[in-house]
Amino acid sequence: MKLLQSGIWIGLFLSTVVFGTPPKPLRVIALADLHGALEGQKSTKNGTEVTFGGAALLSSYVEILKSAATAAQGNSIPAVIIDAGDLFQGTLVSNSAEGKPVIAFYNYLAVDAAAIGNHDFDFGPTGPDSVPIHPGEDPVGALKDRMAQARFPFLSANIFEGDGTRPSWAKPSAMIKRDGLKIGVIGFSTQETPVMTNRKNIAGLAFDDPVPSIIDEAKRLRSQGADYVILVGHAGGFCTNNAPDHITDLGTCSKDELFNILDRLPAGTIDVAVGGHTHAGIAKIYKGVPVLEAFSHGQAVGWVTIGDRSPPVPQLVEVCSAGALQGNQVSCNSDYLKTAKSIVPATFLGNEIKPDDAVTKLLQGDFDRVSALKARPLGVTTQGVFERAYYDENSLGNLFVAVLYGTFKDQVDTVLMNNGGLRADIGQKALTYNDVFEAMPFDNILAVLELPGDQLLKILEIGVARMDGGQSWFGISFHADRCKILSASLNGIPIDPAHKYRVLTSDFLVLGGAHLDLAKIKPEQYQMLDTLPNMREELVGALSSYKEPLVPVNFFDPRKPSQVIDHICGTE
Repeated sequence: MKLLQSGIWIGLFLSTVVFGTPPKPLRVIALADLHGALEGQKSTKNGTEVTFGGAALLSSYVEILKSAATAAQGNSIPAVIIDAGDLFQGTLVSNSAEGKPVIAFYNYLAVDAAAIGNHDFDFGPTGPDSVPIHPGEDPVGALKDRMAQARFPFLSANIFEGDGTRPSWAKPSAMIKRDGLKIGVIGFSTQETPVMTNRKNIAGLAFDDPVPSIIDEAKRLRSQGADYVILVGHAGGFCTNNAPDHITDLGTCSKDELFNILDRLPAGTIDVAVGGHTHAGIAKIYKGVPVLEAFSHGQAVGWVTIGDRSPPVPQLVEVCSAGALQGNQVSCNSDYLKTAKSIVPATFLGNEIKPDDAVTKLLQGDFDRVSALKARPLGVTTQGVFERAYYDENSLGNLFVAVLYGTFKDQVDTVLMNNGGLRADIGQKALTYNDVFEAMPFDNILAVLELPGDQLLKILEIGVARMDGGQSWFGISFHADRCKILSASLNGIPIDPAHKYRVLTSDFLVLGGAHLDLAKIKPEQYQMLDTLPNMREELVGALSSYKEPLVPVNFFDPRKPSQVIDHICGTE
């Protein structure tokens, strides 16, 4: 009876009763949140250069998983590769071609299915506009182009049009046939999509509760003979201990969206769940179902083998070129590498890791296409690391709002950015274009928002509520306790609830992103500056005019913060 608590073992039991024999084993390989990271990140450990992630290394790990055999059976195991969404947004090589190189790579890998992530809508219409500006532009044109290029389906069972029908481009599920197996795959998108992507690109779309659709699709797929059903969603959770001997221990996990959905599915609905969105690692058995989330940026792979007459063991492996020797094993774990006494070439399942030369050849033209722009010097240096922080005041956010204010100070009173839009720290170096691009990869249009002080205070409270990251402001200081702003000032003058303030910000925020829809901003309150370069390009231009080195403490001194919060919102 203990085995029957598992959805997998229920499925195997039913297959044995109805068909006489259980289906053959299947290996599920999980990817998530690549964000265009086709080039690996390099660092030096004990004098040895180590590459983390990158398409060529990722391909090597995936190929080993696809070709590995079980010792018990000695036969090759059929494998499927499932991606949890957010494929494109984040690097110059991907963004500048609206994700084409990513699909070229995934086609080479033979990915079987991908969920639709919130950032997969970011490119908007086909062409240079990141949102529909001109008549006739299709807000999902670029995504449709990538779907047409892909030799695998993009899936989401919970995207609906305003009339309740599904868009033709958002398939709820797919049936994959592999070595005699029929594998159903159901996709879904995070319900946070409306507050985490530009609303102009998802106009008229609803992101409904996925659970009813998942149940319906699973029943349909089972009725069509699916041996296994895999759920892939752009939603996840957080777990800090994913060791194989802790796969049932959720003591280090915060459940979040994916686990909450699994809580509501009847036993036996699915056999494996693959998640994403939170950029975390998950390798757990939850209510009998293997759950995988493979961090982000191609720096990890998840996998599990089901149906081989032994309890499944979901696992994660970090993707890198070299690792630390731990006993007789080579570990790519980044924590080990920090203190390792020696670095040796990486191995995985008994195989030495070597970059896939065919992938390098496939993508070299794309890398060459952007190399000059990436390396373009901005003529300014940093003395120290400008760090981002998702919830808290930080030096990178303060730098960016200060630089933008310097350009627009005659037109606005302050500048607002959401910390969720900051995607990489900037190290101590002579800055290049790529440094700024990686720190802010989004093509946000500038906007000027005019609003009374009481509405400005409401926006500040949204920031401290920790719903979707904090905020970076120029010139604004505040004192908060839990979810309330106790006092706030602009350039040392208390914010007047009745006074009108002009705020330079992004189209993403004025349209309700990062939960600013709660501030009830009206269209007549903002003006889009869509004839100007986007926010990032304005930053690049302004940074190039700086002559003195940029010092982090001059923009954020942790000893003298502008944002003082006594107790975090949501705590007792």
